[in-house]
Amino acid sequence: MNPDAASGAAPARVRTARALLLVIAAAMLFSFLGTRDLWAPDEPKYALVAREMIETGEFLIPHVNGAPYPDKPPLMFWAIAAVSLLTGGVTPAAAVLPSIVAALFVLGGTMRLARTLAPQADLAVELLAAGGLACAYRFVMQATSGQLDMLLCAFSTWAFVFLFETLETPGGGDRTLPAFLMMGLGTLAKGPVALVIPLGGVAAAAILTGRARALGRLVSWRAAAVFAAVVGAWLVPAGWHALATGRQEWLTDLLFRQTIVRYAASWHHHQPPWFFLVVPWYDFFPASALLPAALIGLARPGTRPGPAIPRSAFVGLAAASAFAVLFFSIPSGKRGLYLLPIYPLLALLIAFDLERRLAAGRRLFAPRAGLAVAGLALGALAVAVPAVVLGLAMPEAPAWLAAHGIAVSPWPIAAAFGLAALACAAGACAPRRWPAALAGPALAMLVVWVVLARTVYPAVDVSRSPARLVEQIRARVVPEARAGMVDFRAQFGFYAGRMLAARPGNDPRLDDLARRLAGDEPFWVLVKCEHLPALERRLPAGAHPVVLLERAVGDDEYVVLGSPAAPRKPVPGGRPR
Repeated sequence: MNPDAASGAAPARVRTARALLLVIAAAMLFSFLGTRDLWAPDEPKYALVAREMIETGEFLIPHVNGAPYPDKPPLMFWAIAAVSLLTGGVTPAAAVLPSIVAALFVLGGTMRLARTLAPQADLAVELLAAGGLACAYRFVMQATSGQLDMLLCAFSTWAFVFLFETLETPGGGDRTLPAFLMMGLGTLAKGPVALVIPLGGVAAAAILTGRARALGRLVSWRAAAVFAAVVGAWLVPAGWHALATGRQEWLTDLLFRQTIVRYAASWHHHQPPWFFLVVPWYDFFPASALLPAALIGLARPGTRPGPAIPRSAFVGLAAASAFAVLFFSIPSGKRGLYLLPIYPLLALLIAFDLERRLAAGRRLFAPRAGLAVAGLALGALAVAVPAVVLGLAMPEAPAWLAAHGIAVSPWPIAAAFGLAALACAAGACAPRRWPAALAGPALAMLVVWVVLARTVYPAVDVSRSPARLVEQIRARVVPEARAGMVDFRAQFGFYAGRMLAARPGNDPRLDDLARRLAGDEPFWVLVKCEHLPALERRLPAGAHPVVLLERAVGDDEYVVLGSPAAPRKPVPGGRPR
């Protein structure tokens, strides 16, 4: 029995156990800070928006390189700006910190949701669910990224908490107020999906658990007013400001193209309809190795739930998760991270299944088999990493790594994966004390993430970081030189500052860049190799810009051209390439 249910209040040891889990997870997540710069495409863009907010004082309408940015609402940008004002500048750490804090709220919400759906369950159930979630690949990636998806996940998780409390507790309609508050904040983070997923998911849970009459309790006029007040507090003044300053296109794009049009006629990230039936198996790894057992237990006819886990908890979690999968599967545009808000639900489904099996005295063959599979996969990674890095499995790998400046020792990584594989094997063979036997694999996976953070990230950053290219450019040009870019990318704008941007097609601003390259003022242009001919064609006759640098960033090759006055040292006249 859950100690909370027995005493009416959480004893000190229960609170300590929950706090300890959050502290361990925080230590793992904070180990990622300082290991890399901001990576394209989203991280430097969001950080650049926050910095322009601070520099211009324009907090209502987000801007990128001086142009209105309608793709996302502003809450993540506000969060980065707030952290930056406290820490002394918009840095990679300041951009990632809101996601780390949001991830800890997700873990706390997962434990709270366990108590909501199964108040009689043992404390180990909520610790297992939160611990398994903290180890999952996609959760860690988004928690340590300067993107807005973990912020959405945090608000969605707590919206699930309050909506399920409304559904599970007679007369609990007042919980809709904090639920709609969370969904309003989530909408300010990533749009109306923050309203659709929790509300639609819990409504599906109510219908499939035979409580369709309770649907009316999930929404009230006061709750709707809370949602409208939260969203309207930004959208109304921002819309008024856009109309008053002639930026109607930003408002139209925000309200329609980035919501209805993007869902009905996606213009990128096209994937097949079954995409989200595959994604969780690797994005939710290694916890996903235990998911088949939970699904088998859910689908098995005549399965009697344990006394601490009501059947409605299983069906409700599965229904809410299935609703999200179906919702995101309809449009052609799909990304794996879209399912992040349901991973807390899947973690709870796994934890509930284990508790039910133990309470019913059933054998744990399926969960043990899943843990063994996870161990085999981790063991394979332990062998594959040194084999690839040393060229034993892929002879071309060492040359490719060297060409991209990536130097990493495979042995700490292999040792970490090997440790996790052994921990999974030990857990699978443990004769008793399940789910406590899963503590070893969970802790081993946290070690894996710390090792990856301190080894792989810094090594890969050499190739992926735009900051290094900008540093090399600044070392070659005079300090007063202005900058331009063909096909502007925020990853360079964040580190280089405001840039004159032009599209590679028939853009008059491309002529402006060419004229500046041929002029007497210090000026340099960053251009992708594939767009270089478009710029060369516009150079005035007799112009001889200087090739300052050629370098790859990620998978793209770039050339840096400078006007004759741009280099710090005189360079003999030359032509591009």
